Amino acid sequence: MVVQMVEKEERMSTLKHNFLGFSLLLLITIFSFSHEAAAKELKSNSKAEILNHIQDAFQAQTSLTEKPRSLHEIKQILSTHFEHKLIKKYMDENVHPIKDQFIVYGTDFPVYTIPFFSYDENTKVIEEGNQRIIFEFFQAASDGPVEYEDHYEFVKMHKTNKGWKIYSIDSQTQKPEIMKDTIKSEEYTSLNISKNTSFQSMTQALQNDYSILNQSFINQSKVLFLSLMNK
Repeated sequence: MVVQMVEKEERMSTLKHNFLGFSLLLLITIFSFSHEAAAKELKSNSKAEILNHIQDAFQAQTSLTEKPRSLHEIKQILSTHFEHKLIKKYMDENVHPIKDQFIVYGTDFPVYTIPFFSYDENTKVIEEGNQRIIFEFFQAASDGPVEYEDHYEFVKMHKTNKGWKIYSIDSQTQKPEIMKDTIKSEEYTSLNISKNTSFQSMTQALQNDYSILNQSFINQSKVLFLSLMNK
């Protein structure tokens, strides 16, 4: 009788661990597909609308080179498309006093300025939720007044209570992304699920690489996990 009870407990323990392992694998799969579907490259009308917005922002910046203005007027022109922090950075780098007003001078090395996008198939738009990245790859150039290596130039936008605002303009050698790369399954093989494994440790790896998880799904999984562990 004792042997049978021990064997039964061992079978139950094995079933629990197998179920937990399957549940974790399912969770990983769900969020992997969610990530792939969430960050998408926009095309056609949606892309055209966003690029028009970027072009308008570029025109707002270039208009500041046309004539001297007050600081208040410059801020007003920029505030339609740019976040306050980026406006401050832009003005610190580009706005110069002229008599009792201010102006932006043209330069071959613009800082915090919308890149010279081609606004065609080479200009990419990626959107995920309330985040957007507009970027383009620029091949190395050694002729002319400006020399540079292969790189990407990009603009980052997010949705605010006042509409879409540009909050970052920069360049880098790697292709810009909104989120980190999809988590590799081998990162979870070291979780070593056991009876002493907490639900928090099981989901920690997911939480580290995904900024937003389906809280309802997690709560339901937690209830099921605790129920199994208490049996």
